[in-house]
Amino acid sequence: MTVTIVSQDEIVCTSVGPYVEVLRYLGINYHDWEQTMIVRDLFLAAVNLIQDACSIQLLEAEAYLRLDEFPNGQEPIEIPRPPVTEILEFSYRDQSGSLVTLSESDYQFDGDSQPARLAPAPGKVWPVTQRNALNPVSVKFKCGGYEGHPWPPSAKRLAYYLTGYWYENRLQTGNAPSADPFYEQQLSLLRWI
Repeated sequence: MTVTIVSQDEIVCTSVGPYVEVLRYLGINYHDWEQTMIVRDLFLAAVNLIQDACSIQLLEAEAYLRLDEFPNGQEPIEIPRPPVTEILEFSYRDQSGSLVTLSESDYQFDGDSQPARLAPAPGKVWPVTQRNALNPVSVKFKCGGYEGHPWPPSAKRLAYYLTGYWYENRLQTGNAPSADPFYEQQLSLLRWI
């Protein structure tokens, strides 16, 4: 299984919501362009670290899930990086190697579960793919953004914390404050989302 994020809406993240709040949290004037850009980059780094460490998607993105084969029979396919909001394209290579795009009537999408799931439509089973092909099953999906809902509180606190930590310690080298109990606690809370 391979998951690839192909685009991430960083503009939405940095124009409203948590980004503006983190500027206030750090006491930085929005019109101070130089400091604002430093904080923006640190904030995006914090968000990406959280997303990768917890396998969630805070920023709206398009991604691909690629599989070497379909599950057996009617077993569901689990789609990582919640929340998954939409299936954009679902295709596979059939036994002859031809690319086949599945229609929405061929499968069921459950975006409410975490991870989201795809299953064959009632009464159907997954098709057979090309033998020995690498990644013949491909699901393009939209994830993240929380569709206007607030971010999980732990994600928001951790993004603020990391941004503030890195901003105050920007001349030092290193990664996240991994020995810090607050960092570890918030990260563990997010892993259960």
